[in-house]
Amino acid sequence: MSQDELAIFQRALAEHRAGQLEPAIAGYRAVLKAAPEHAASRDLLGLALYQSGQAEAAVDQISLAIELAPDMAAAWHHLGMALRAVGEPAQAVEALRSAATRAPEDAEIRNSLGLALDDLGETGLASESLRRALALKPGFPAAASNLANILARQGSYAAAVGLYREAIAGAPRRAEFQLNLGTALLGQGDMDGAVAALALALSLAPNDPKAMNNLALAYRQQGRLELALKLLERAAELPGSDEARNNLTLMRRDRGRQVAGARQYQAAQPGAAEGAVDIES
Repeated sequence: MSQDELAIFQRALAEHRAGQLEPAIAGYRAVLKAAPEHAASRDLLGLALYQSGQAEAAVDQISLAIELAPDMAAAWHHLGMALRAVGEPAQAVEALRSAATRAPEDAEIRNSLGLALDDLGETGLASESLRRALALKPGFPAAASNLANILARQGSYAAAVGLYREAIAGAPRRAEFQLNLGTALLGQGDMDGAVAALALALSLAPNDPKAMNNLALAYRQQGRLELALKLLERAAELPGSDEARNNLTLMRRDRGRQVAGARQYQAAQPGAAEGAVDIES
């Protein structure tokens, strides 16, 4: 690689690290036009394509990088991530196991492997891989949250809550973690804790219909039906809010029953009817 090509590569890498994916992709392509066998550029081009939502193109580029440098653990890792994105979890597991073999102490690889194994329904192996990630990198927010997700699905809410709190300690502004904590607290029956976490999640992601839905469910459990309905009405207007729409229908029925019940109760009280006769007159 010439000095000019190296300069282009380094600039593309800096842009990539700064989250500027389009110029980074253009830079990697410029390097590869002059040096098509530069494996790092090929791999990083694939990673940038994956991060920009072009997973199929990413698989192609990273596969070429692995042909050029078969022992590059990072490329196997990136290939596994891209294969998950295109709906190939079994192939993703194979790639990520190849990455883990080449870099056994890499917590990020163990975390990604755990996710791919979970995609396959291999919950025990997924949990083992995520615990390994946490052992390699204590407090690793993503691994803690991913392991908590598995535990919450299994109904182990107390353990899940502890791991979500660990994830939040490392990434306190991550709305997803607050949402998951609140949802686990909801499952555990801690409505006050659920409301606090879900309200914070909603403040971090104001247009998240799932946060609105789950906060509404917590309010409903507290008997705050009007607040719950207002949230569900907001959520129902957003894309991806089928669950909120269903819950809105159910809660409106509940409110209708409450109103009807209250009217029946009032009607049954002495003197409630208009024009009631005073028996003492």
